[in-house]
Amino acid sequence: MGRKSINKERIEDPQIKSTWLRALMPMLFDGQLHGETMATIAQKVGVSKATFYKHYHSKEALLADAVDMKIEQISRFAALLFDEHESYLNRYANALRSASEELAGISNDFLMFLKQRHPDLWQKIDNLADFATRCFRQFYEQGIEENILENFDVNMMALTDSIIIHALTDPRILMESNITIAAFIKEYFEMKSKAIFKKN
Repeated sequence: MGRKSINKERIEDPQIKSTWLRALMPMLFDGQLHGETMATIAQKVGVSKATFYKHYHSKEALLADAVDMKIEQISRFAALLFDEHESYLNRYANALRSASEELAGISNDFLMFLKQRHPDLWQKIDNLADFATRCFRQFYEQGIEENILENFDVNMMALTDSIIIHALTDPRILMESNITIAAFIKEYFEMKSKAIFKKN
């Protein structure tokens, strides 16, 4: 007779999971944990494999939560972009700085791994790109209306942003250019700011 499967007790405490995620995310996003076992990952947060399994039943579940948390962190740029307590220029600068800081540490190897091995999670990255494009489109419209930005074609600018940001869905472009996603986004939007903001 085969061995009966044991139903492990699940706890999945959100606070504990959040603490572990924050500790593991730097290693996860730079590719250090791709080949590690659950036992080794558990050691990195100082608990036993059995304890870790009570909160995470697989590496895939851990990865999914980590991607969700990172997307939530990156998405905070939108609140800064539309913060009416700041000047229009500061809103742009603050949003760019926040996004760049949250993207820092995500390696090109991790992006390639995610796209090739976890297309469902990669779709969330695509959705984030769409969200960013919509936010900046709205931001451009407001800037032109308030005579802060040059009077350019918003549809064309939003399309350009979409093409550029979605180009990151092929991490090979970044790898061949030897540039990280954080550096790419920062340089692109800083260069663009020189063209779209009125000189005064």
